[in-house]
Amino acid sequence: MTKIISQKSNGTFWVVSLLIATLLLIPVSVVKAQTDALKSAIQNATDSVNKAKEAEDPLAHQKALQKIINTSIIRTNEFIGRLTLLRGLESGYEELRDAHVATLRSFIDHYNTVLNKLSDLEDVDSIKALAAELKDWRDATVNPEVERVVEFLLVFQGRALLNTAHNRLGLITEDATYFQDIQDINNARIQTLLNEAAELLKSAERLQLLAEQVLLAQADPEPAQVIGSPTIRAIVSSSLLKVKAAYKDFLEISVILRAAANR
Repeated sequence: MTKIISQKSNGTFWVVSLLIATLLLIPVSVVKAQTDALKSAIQNATDSVNKAKEAEDPLAHQKALQKIINTSIIRTNEFIGRLTLLRGLESGYEELRDAHVATLRSFIDHYNTVLNKLSDLEDVDSIKALAAELKDWRDATVNPEVERVVEFLLVFQGRALLNTAHNRLGLITEDATYFQDIQDINNARIQTLLNEAAELLKSAERLQLLAEQVLLAQADPEPAQVIGSPTIRAIVSSSLLKVKAAYKDFLEISVILRAAANR
């Protein structure tokens, strides 16, 4: 039995409830927010380019494009950092992670090359041409890779949240067992909630495994593997919705147990 429950600490029950409530607020697409931030930053920089176009000032154009490139380098490094924080990956996933990191680093090299070219340009038309070239490269090469990186991160974020939920189920089951002999506690309701949460996590686990399989299949695609497969975003979203529902059950159980502890 956990020290928390054996001591019947009201404060600890509130901490557990707060932890559950916090996890319920975790958005399904946390990593997607990072790409949205990148798009927003680039849009702001693009607005600067548009203002520079009105003035036809070479220096203004140059500074605006530098801002776009520097922002892109910062965001790319953030993705690299998130990828390299993933440890203990299984075979296949580790190689895929390393490939993504190598590709992102090659993007930074390209951005720096463009910055060097930009520093030598003095007329507006040349700067505009370089900006158009950069945009075409981003659309064709960078954006699809960033999308794949986001999916990779989403899959392993989903795995981490699911593992935490499994651990929480074990702890709450222990807590419920400790209080089961207390008079007037609603054991039937607690057991129903525990069973429901366990089934939700089993369903989430199946979806998580599917997301991991699709991730590898897309990395080395064959027509039979990818045709008709749901998107990784959709799979992870469905899995995390089930985890969220399980945490609602945990929260209700914690309310019942807290009431028992107050007696």
